[in-house]
Amino acid sequence: MSSLHFSVKGSKNNPALVFLHGFMGSSNDWGYITSALSDQYFCVSIDLPGHGMSQDVQPDKRHGFRQCHRLIEHVLKQLGIRQYMMIGYSLGGRLAAFHASHHPKGLKALLLESTHPGLEDEAAQTARLRYDFTWVNRLMNDSLEEVLADWYKQPVFANLSDLQRQHQIEIKRQSNPQLLAQMLESTSLARQPELTAKLAKLDCPVALIVGRQDQKFVVLAEKLIPNLRQGTRYCIDNAGHNVHFEQPEIYLETVRSFLQQVEI
Repeated sequence: MSSLHFSVKGSKNNPALVFLHGFMGSSNDWGYITSALSDQYFCVSIDLPGHGMSQDVQPDKRHGFRQCHRLIEHVLKQLGIRQYMMIGYSLGGRLAAFHASHHPKGLKALLLESTHPGLEDEAAQTARLRYDFTWVNRLMNDSLEEVLADWYKQPVFANLSDLQRQHQIEIKRQSNPQLLAQMLESTSLARQPELTAKLAKLDCPVALIVGRQDQKFVVLAEKLIPNLRQGTRYCIDNAGHNVHFEQPEIYLETVRSFLQQVEI
Protein backbone atom coordinates (compact mmCIF):
# COMPACT_ATOMS: atom_id res chain seq x y z
CA MET A 1 0.00 0.00 0.00
CA SER A 2 1.22 3.51 -0.81
CA SER A 3 1.81 5.66 2.25
CA LEU A 4 0.69 9.20 2.90
CA HIS A 5 3.30 11.71 3.99
CA PHE A 6 2.88 13.03 7.51
CA SER A 7 4.70 15.28 9.95
CA VAL A 8 4.76 15.02 13.73
CA LYS A 9 5.28 17.43 16.61
CA GLY A 10 5.41 16.74 20.32
CA SER A 11 6.08 13.67 22.42
CA LYS A 12 4.64 10.25 21.60
CA ASN A 13 3.96 9.93 25.32
CA ASN A 14 1.22 12.56 24.99
CA PRO A 15 -2.31 11.93 23.64
CA ALA A 16 -2.32 11.72 19.84
CA LEU A 17 -4.09 14.40 17.81
CA VAL A 18 -4.44 13.73 14.06
CA PHE A 19 -5.02 16.62 11.61
CA LEU A 20 -6.55 16.47 8.11
CA HIS A 21 -6.31 19.57 5.91
CA GLY A 22 -8.75 20.94 3.34
CA PHE A 23 -8.84 20.70 -0.46
CA MET A 24 -5.75 22.24 -2.11
CA GLY A 25 -4.07 22.41 1.30
CA SER A 26 -1.31 20.46 3.00
CA SER A 27 -0.12 19.43 6.43
CA ASN A 28 1.71 22.77 6.58
CA ASP A 29 -1.64 24.53 6.93
CA TRP A 30 -1.76 23.30 10.52
CA GLY A 31 1.76 24.49 11.38
CA TYR A 32 0.84 27.25 13.83
CA ILE A 33 -1.88 25.16 15.48
CA THR A 34 0.22 22.02 15.89
CA SER A 35 3.21 23.98 17.22
CA ALA A 36 0.99 25.54 19.87
CA LEU A 37 -0.60 22.21 20.86
CA SER A 38 2.58 20.11 20.78
CA ASP A 39 3.32 20.86 24.42
CA GLN A 40 0.34 18.71 25.44
CA TYR A 41 -0.34 16.50 22.42
CA PHE A 42 1.45 14.29 19.92
CA CYS A 43 0.34 16.13 16.78
CA VAL A 44 0.23 14.22 13.48
CA SER A 45 -0.52 16.22 10.32
CA ILE A 46 -1.27 14.15 7.22
CA ASP A 47 -0.92 15.17 3.57
CA LEU A 48 -3.97 13.82 1.72
CA PRO A 49 -3.55 12.02 -1.64
CA GLY A 50 -2.28 14.34 -4.38
CA HIS A 51 -1.54 17.09 -1.85
CA GLY A 52 1.59 18.41 -0.21
CA MET A 53 4.26 15.71 -0.13
CA SER A 54 1.76 12.92 -0.87
CA GLN A 55 1.77 13.69 -4.59
CA ASP A 56 3.02 10.18 -5.33
CA VAL A 57 -0.28 8.80 -3.97
CA GLN A 58 -2.79 8.84 -6.83
CA PRO A 59 -6.37 9.60 -5.73
CA ASP A 60 -8.70 6.70 -6.46
CA LYS A 61 -11.37 8.20 -8.73
CA ARG A 62 -13.98 5.57 -7.85
CA HIS A 63 -13.32 4.98 -4.17
CA GLY A 64 -11.77 8.18 -2.85
CA PHE A 65 -13.36 8.09 0.60
CA ARG A 66 -12.56 4.43 1.21
CA GLN A 67 -9.02 4.96 -0.08
CA CYS A 68 -8.39 7.84 2.33
CA HIS A 69 -9.91 5.89 5.23
CA ARG A 70 -7.52 2.98 4.60
CA LEU A 71 -4.53 5.29 4.15
CA ILE A 72 -5.27 7.11 7.41
CA GLU A 73 -5.50 3.78 9.20
CA HIS A 74 -2.12 2.86 7.67
CA VAL A 75 -0.51 6.04 9.06
CA LEU A 76 -1.90 5.29 12.51
CA LYS A 77 -0.50 1.78 12.31
CA GLN A 78 2.90 3.06 11.12
CA LEU A 79 3.11 5.34 14.14
CA GLY A 80 1.81 2.74 16.56
CA ILE A 81 -1.11 4.96 17.57
CA ARG A 82 -3.87 3.01 19.27
CA GLN A 83 -5.87 5.88 20.75
CA TYR A 84 -6.27 9.28 19.14
CA MET A 85 -8.41 12.33 18.55
CA MET A 86 -8.96 13.72 15.06
CA ILE A 87 -9.41 17.23 13.66
CA GLY A 88 -10.53 17.80 10.07
CA TYR A 89 -11.17 20.99 8.14
CA SER A 90 -13.61 21.16 5.19
CA LEU A 91 -12.61 18.23 2.90
CA GLY A 92 -10.45 16.94 5.76
CA GLY A 93 -13.49 17.16 8.02
CA ARG A 94 -15.58 15.16 5.58
CA LEU A 95 -12.88 12.50 5.40
CA ALA A 96 -12.57 12.52 9.21
CA ALA A 97 -16.34 12.05 9.50
CA PHE A 98 -16.24 9.18 7.00
CA HIS A 99 -13.37 7.61 8.95
CA ALA A 100 -15.33 8.00 12.20
CA SER A 101 -18.42 6.44 10.61
CA HIS A 102 -16.51 3.13 10.55
CA HIS A 103 -16.29 3.29 14.37
CA PRO A 104 -12.52 2.82 14.71
CA LYS A 105 -11.80 1.53 18.19
CA GLY A 106 -9.08 4.05 18.94
CA LEU A 107 -11.00 7.23 18.10
CA LYS A 108 -11.68 9.14 21.33
CA ALA A 109 -12.86 12.50 20.01
CA LEU A 110 -13.74 14.12 16.69
CA LEU A 111 -13.45 17.82 15.81
CA LEU A 112 -15.08 18.86 12.55
CA GLU A 113 -14.34 22.37 11.29
CA SER A 114 -16.60 23.72 8.52
CA THR A 115 -17.69 20.20 7.63
CA HIS A 116 -20.63 19.13 5.46
CA PRO A 117 -22.29 15.88 6.65
CA GLY A 118 -23.42 15.04 3.11
CA LEU A 119 -26.20 15.74 0.63
CA GLU A 120 -29.60 14.25 1.33
CA ASP A 121 -31.11 13.70 -2.11
CA GLU A 122 -30.13 12.65 -5.60
CA ALA A 123 -31.03 15.98 -7.21
CA ALA A 124 -28.63 17.83 -4.90
CA GLN A 125 -25.92 15.26 -5.56
CA THR A 126 -26.35 15.59 -9.33
CA ALA A 127 -26.18 19.38 -9.15
CA ARG A 128 -23.07 19.26 -6.95
CA LEU A 129 -21.32 16.76 -9.20
CA ARG A 130 -21.97 19.02 -12.18
CA TYR A 131 -20.59 21.99 -10.24
CA ASP A 132 -17.48 20.14 -9.08
CA PHE A 133 -16.78 18.85 -12.58
CA THR A 134 -16.57 22.41 -13.88
CA TRP A 135 -13.65 22.84 -11.48
CA VAL A 136 -12.19 19.45 -12.43
CA ASN A 137 -12.19 20.51 -16.08
CA ARG A 138 -10.65 23.86 -15.24
CA LEU A 139 -7.88 22.25 -13.19
CA MET A 140 -7.16 19.92 -16.09
CA ASN A 141 -7.16 22.59 -18.79
CA ASP A 142 -6.58 26.11 -17.42
CA SER A 143 -3.58 27.67 -15.74
CA LEU A 144 -3.46 27.03 -12.01
CA GLU A 145 -3.02 30.74 -11.41
CA GLU A 146 -6.36 31.51 -13.07
CA VAL A 147 -8.13 28.66 -11.31
CA LEU A 148 -6.89 29.73 -7.88
CA ALA A 149 -7.91 33.34 -8.49
CA ASP A 150 -11.44 32.24 -9.33
CA TRP A 151 -11.60 29.54 -6.63
CA TYR A 152 -11.20 32.15 -3.91
CA LYS A 153 -13.97 34.27 -5.43
CA GLN A 154 -16.51 31.64 -4.39
CA PRO A 155 -19.10 32.81 -1.81
CA VAL A 156 -17.70 30.51 0.88
CA PHE A 157 -14.51 32.62 0.90
CA ALA A 158 -16.26 36.01 0.63
CA ASN A 159 -15.15 37.17 4.09
CA LEU A 160 -11.42 36.81 3.35
CA SER A 161 -9.50 40.07 3.02
CA ASP A 162 -7.54 40.66 -0.17
CA LEU A 163 -4.35 39.94 1.78
CA GLN A 164 -5.70 36.69 3.21
CA ARG A 165 -6.97 35.62 -0.21
CA GLN A 166 -3.59 36.34 -1.81
CA HIS A 167 -1.82 34.41 0.94
CA GLN A 168 -3.98 31.34 0.28
CA ILE A 169 -3.30 31.58 -3.46
CA GLU A 170 0.45 31.98 -2.89
CA ILE A 171 0.86 28.84 -0.77
CA LYS A 172 -1.13 26.74 -3.25
CA ARG A 173 0.77 27.71 -6.41
CA GLN A 174 3.07 24.68 -6.09
CA SER A 175 0.17 22.23 -6.24
CA ASN A 176 -0.20 19.71 -9.06
CA PRO A 177 -3.48 20.68 -10.79
CA GLN A 178 -3.92 17.25 -12.39
CA LEU A 179 -3.78 15.53 -9.00
CA LEU A 180 -6.08 18.13 -7.47
CA ALA A 181 -8.57 17.43 -10.26
CA GLN A 182 -8.41 13.70 -9.50
CA MET A 183 -8.90 14.31 -5.79
CA LEU A 184 -11.85 16.63 -6.36
CA GLU A 185 -13.44 14.07 -8.66
CA SER A 186 -12.93 11.24 -6.17
CA THR A 187 -14.01 13.08 -3.01
CA SER A 188 -16.69 15.38 -4.37
CA LEU A 189 -19.42 16.12 -1.85
CA ALA A 190 -21.71 14.44 -4.38
CA ARG A 191 -19.87 11.14 -3.83
CA GLN A 192 -19.92 11.35 -0.03
CA PRO A 193 -22.50 9.30 1.85
CA GLU A 194 -24.87 11.36 3.98
CA LEU A 195 -23.30 10.72 7.37
CA THR A 196 -25.75 12.18 9.89
CA ALA A 197 -27.19 8.80 10.93
CA LYS A 198 -23.75 7.26 11.38
CA LEU A 199 -22.36 10.25 13.26
CA ALA A 200 -25.41 10.00 15.53
CA LYS A 201 -24.22 6.56 16.64
CA LEU A 202 -20.78 7.72 17.76
CA ASP A 203 -20.05 7.28 21.45
CA CYS A 204 -17.12 9.71 21.47
CA PRO A 205 -17.42 13.49 21.94
CA VAL A 206 -17.85 15.45 18.70
CA ALA A 207 -17.13 19.17 18.26
CA LEU A 208 -18.54 21.18 15.37
CA ILE A 209 -16.53 24.36 14.75
CA VAL A 210 -17.86 27.00 12.36
CA GLY A 211 -17.21 30.65 11.60
CA ARG A 212 -20.18 32.92 12.26
CA GLN A 213 -19.76 34.59 8.86
CA ASP A 214 -20.00 31.23 7.10
CA GLN A 215 -23.79 31.15 7.31
CA LYS A 216 -24.24 28.00 5.22
CA PHE A 217 -22.14 25.95 7.63
CA VAL A 218 -23.63 27.62 10.68
CA VAL A 219 -27.01 26.27 9.53
CA LEU A 220 -25.55 22.83 8.76
CA ALA A 221 -24.03 22.63 12.26
CA GLU A 222 -27.30 23.73 13.88
CA LYS A 223 -29.08 20.97 11.99
CA LEU A 224 -26.51 18.28 12.84
CA ILE A 225 -25.86 19.02 16.51
CA PRO A 226 -29.19 17.70 17.92
CA ASN A 227 -28.44 14.31 16.33
CA LEU A 228 -25.14 13.81 18.17
CA ARG A 229 -24.94 11.91 21.46
CA GLN A 230 -22.05 14.01 22.75
CA GLY A 231 -22.01 17.00 20.43
CA THR A 232 -20.78 20.53 21.13
CA ARG A 233 -21.09 23.39 18.66
CA TYR A 234 -18.66 26.31 18.61
CA CYS A 235 -19.49 29.37 16.51
CA ILE A 236 -16.46 31.65 16.19
CA ASP A 237 -16.98 35.38 15.71
CA ASN A 238 -15.20 37.30 12.95
CA ALA A 239 -14.45 34.12 11.00
CA GLY A 240 -15.74 32.47 7.86
CA HIS A 241 -15.03 29.03 6.42
CA ASN A 242 -11.35 28.67 7.37
CA VAL A 243 -11.55 29.34 11.10
CA HIS A 244 -8.10 28.08 12.08
CA PHE A 245 -6.52 30.42 9.52
CA GLU A 246 -8.68 33.47 10.20
CA GLN A 247 -8.84 33.30 14.02
CA PRO A 248 -5.98 31.03 15.13
CA GLU A 249 -5.84 32.15 18.77
CA ILE A 250 -9.57 31.74 19.37
CA TYR A 251 -9.44 28.44 17.48
CA LEU A 252 -6.67 27.19 19.76
CA GLU A 253 -8.60 28.25 22.85
CA THR A 254 -11.67 26.43 21.53
CA VAL A 255 -9.78 23.23 20.73
CA ARG A 256 -7.99 23.19 24.09
CA SER A 257 -11.28 23.73 25.92
CA PHE A 258 -12.95 20.87 24.09
CA LEU A 259 -10.03 18.45 24.43
CA GLN A 260 -9.78 19.05 28.16
CA GLN A 261 -13.14 17.32 28.44
CA VAL A 262 -11.84 14.22 26.66
CA GLU A 263 -10.11 11.54 28.72
CA ILE A 264 -7.56 9.20 27.11
